[in-house]
Amino acid sequence: MKSKVYYPVFLDLTGKKCVIVGGGKVAERKCISLIKAGALITVIAPEITKRLRAYKDEGVIKHTGRDYRKGDIAPA
Repeated sequence: MKSKVYYPVFLDLTGKKCVIVGGGKVAERKCISLIKAGALITVIAPEITKRLRAYKDEGVIKHTGRDYRKGDIAPA
């Protein structure tokens, strides 16, 4: 069987709503790249890293302090 081949996708995320589920180091890395891309970011997680909290306090991202619920990504 032939292995799958993936193509990179380049998206203009300027002003687009993006949701990150989770508040750890992986979420932090994703958040940094989405900030650079100009996305409007909401992080959904009961706890977030210090860096994500700083972004929240600066108004760079929004934070919903709870576990993911079905439908949370619908507006993104």
